[in-house]
Amino acid sequence: MDILQAEDIQTNEIRIARNVESVNCTAEPELLATLPSSMEGENDVNASTLQPLKKEDGKGTSSTRVTVHFDVDECSRALARMIIVDELPFKFVEGKEFCYFMSVVQPRFSIPSRIAAARDCWDILTDEKHKLRSMLRRG
Repeated sequence: MDILQAEDIQTNEIRIARNVESVNCTAEPELLATLPSSMEGENDVNASTLQPLKKEDGKGTSSTRVTVHFDVDECSRALARMIIVDELPFKFVEGKEFCYFMSVVQPRFSIPSRIAAARDCWDILTDEKHKLRSMLRRG
């Protein structure tokens, strides 16, 4: 490895470290406003997207594209369920690595604050409580 390659590697490592440090949990509104008009539908949080789907056929695997619907409410409810089932603290949603992970997995999902996550967990609790009461009344 020569000196130029070593400097390029070091420069790339510094650039990556800066990018990781600057990852925010939510998208900046001024950045979204600068998107080209061809990407207008990209910011619609309830829009459908095309995702690759691997399927098994008789001769191996093949790939096809399917439409996947993204629903903010469903994602928030799934996050609340994960917090409840895994007994995670509410501040988990504000962790840097979780925010980075979610920006990779679904950039359109605006991660809720810990207060909003707690409210979503409370909503699940009250829903389940009402279901249980109605089952006990019938039984």
